[in-house]
Amino acid sequence: MNLINQEFIHSGIILQANAFPKKAAVRSESYEISYDEFLSEIVHVSERLKYLEIKKINLLKSDDIEFLIIFFAMSLAGVEITLFDPSWPVSLINKLLLKSNTNTIILDKNSSYKKKYSNYKTLTVEDFGLGKSTKKNIMNDLKYFNTSINSSKVFFNGFTSGSLSDPKIFSRSHKSWVKSLSMSRQEFSFSYEDKAIIPGPLSHGISLFGALDILSNGGTLNILNDYKNNKNILNTINKEEVTVIILVPTKLDLLCDVAQKSRMNSVLKIVSAGSKLSERIRKKALDIFPNAEVIEYYGASELSFVSISKTNENCPPNSVGRPFSGVSIDIRDTQGNSLRQGQVGDIWVKSHMICENYLSSSEDKKFRIDGDWATVGDIGWLDKNNFLYLNKRKDNIITSSGYTIDLSSVEDKLMELPGIKEVVVTSIAHEKWGEVIVALVVPYFKDMLNEFILNEYCKLNIETYSSPKLWNLSNKIPLTSSGKVHYSLIKKDFQRNKF
Repeated sequence: MNLINQEFIHSGIILQANAFPKKAAVRSESYEISYDEFLSEIVHVSERLKYLEIKKINLLKSDDIEFLIIFFAMSLAGVEITLFDPSWPVSLINKLLLKSNTNTIILDKNSSYKKKYSNYKTLTVEDFGLGKSTKKNIMNDLKYFNTSINSSKVFFNGFTSGSLSDPKIFSRSHKSWVKSLSMSRQEFSFSYEDKAIIPGPLSHGISLFGALDILSNGGTLNILNDYKNNKNILNTINKEEVTVIILVPTKLDLLCDVAQKSRMNSVLKIVSAGSKLSERIRKKALDIFPNAEVIEYYGASELSFVSISKTNENCPPNSVGRPFSGVSIDIRDTQGNSLRQGQVGDIWVKSHMICENYLSSSEDKKFRIDGDWATVGDIGWLDKNNFLYLNKRKDNIITSSGYTIDLSSVEDKLMELPGIKEVVVTSIAHEKWGEVIVALVVPYFKDMLNEFILNEYCKLNIETYSSPKLWNLSNKIPLTSSGKVHYSLIKKDFQRNKF
């Protein structure tokens, strides 16, 4: 089996190391590594993994060059990896570790980690001799490397976002990931000339896949010690003349706020995903990054890419775009029957990028497979030009006092009030009414709004049964580590202060 092909996650690195050996692959604030050095370290760690006879492992490590080396080394060694976010609470991580089917964890150097996970066999980067590779002729070494890897078997176990419940573990093979990379190459057209920054945790799908995409195409990836430091991100964009930014809409909004009147002329592409990119944020981004094409894609951890919207394709503002390359979309009713254009139903997707399944059969079955098609329970509709529109998730449809209410429509109506910068509408359980609507509001200025103003606005503009019963005014929306709205935290806060 020839390793220099497109069957595996690591194949792109091998190709780029062969084509651009001295080009910078990854650059941090204190360290830079070329593609040939990067591959040398990957092979070195792979051999160590083979020596230790590791077949499955959990990776619980902060973002740095070492993270990427270990990740690609696991791919080369044929190790099945489950990737954890170190920022999650220890209680949640321990709960999820029980589902991972292995008792070995790779941790940061921080010794306190070992105490937290004392029930598991723990390894650190020192156990793999990172930075000590002396390999010279890597391409020759690869000819003799054990290549008994099945590209159809599970390589990666990741987690869904978990904004409403505990994250679920989904499994993907090399084949589905490589197909995703192939399709994204057609849509994003990243190249060896690109310098990218991805201000989000590499343990999350959007950031991790973006990193793989950039590196597989020979670009340079900039990694920050603290991706929450927005000023530092903007300074890096200017200093390194970054051409590509991959991030969630909330992060893009924050960067634009910090940038204020600055102009980032080097940026040519902004890729946004994770939630709907509002026209408000899009306009701010085009002002701060005047040379950038704004690309938005809709997808899911289980489905990979579903649809895409590009600045130059005249996509309707409220749409999430046309089907992604290699993707077919079907809208179905609850009985599984295909619906006509304009009718709202479950979004079903057909592609070669769909994950194999959830790791545990006991996981929530919103993710369903029907032959070559799959769905995660999102609902929406297609127009006559095959543009896709989302009606949010089914979780946003509630029944209260006998009425069926779309919470997203309540959000849209509240956003028409000039003083509101951001709003999240959700619901909490209530003994009498089943569920009641609550709203977290971020005003543009402190003391600009109060509950009286909000209630009076609702009396005039929103049906009584759809109006929020509880309000919380805040200076920010709580987010998950992946940058999505943290619904479970918002709900808990309201539960503590209910009627």
